[in-house]
Amino acid sequence: MTQWSSDPRTVNEVAFDRLRQLILSGQLVMGERLDERSLAERIDVSRTPLREAIARMASLGVVEQRAYRGAFLRVFTRTQVAELYELRKVMEGLAARKAAGTITPAELDELAEIIDRGTAALGVDDTEQFEAADREFHALIVRVAGSALLTEHLKNLELRIQLVRHLVNVEHDVAAHTVDDRQRVHDALAAGDAAAAEAAMIEHIAAVETEALRRLPATTDAETVAV
Repeated sequence: MTQWSSDPRTVNEVAFDRLRQLILSGQLVMGERLDERSLAERIDVSRTPLREAIARMASLGVVEQRAYRGAFLRVFTRTQVAELYELRKVMEGLAARKAAGTITPAELDELAEIIDRGTAALGVDDTEQFEAADREFHALIVRVAGSALLTEHLKNLELRIQLVRHLVNVEHDVAAHTVDDRQRVHDALAAGDAAAAEAAMIEHIAAVETEALRRLPATTDAETVAV
């Protein structure tokens, strides 16, 4: 269970960030009902700021309201996942290409340390830490790419990406393959090979997409609106 410390921000900001952390860490998953009473206790806020946080999550496309049932973390259709990952491949492939020309030895070392940390977490079946390392890996490459607009767009998709990615990260054998993919991205960046870095990143994301599509709950494209 996550332990929360005191926070100087407004209660609405705190509620949103704590709810966001539960999603990013995989403690809340696709299709889960957001029960206000228990969730407010869980993140240590009152129900009013929690409702504001849930509404904000809905505006980001990760929460859906179901008639007479309340708020749920969104269940994505195959079409929506394919569209989301098409964007990921383009944007993160571009980030890897740009990063190959600017990444420093210190940043390469940091990237290698993140890969090692993810591998260690996988070795002890610590999914939460593995996913944290996964997010850091992608975030570092986007940061090194140095595009504020690219960073903004990927930030807006962050929670949707995580809800889908969690389907894959909980499978040990599949997660192990993604570690190898990350090493190939690292090696291409270290070589300064922009084309290889882009190709390795796209291949990595495409592999995750394939596995995520295999694990999606049974649903139809008519059930929810487009991504």
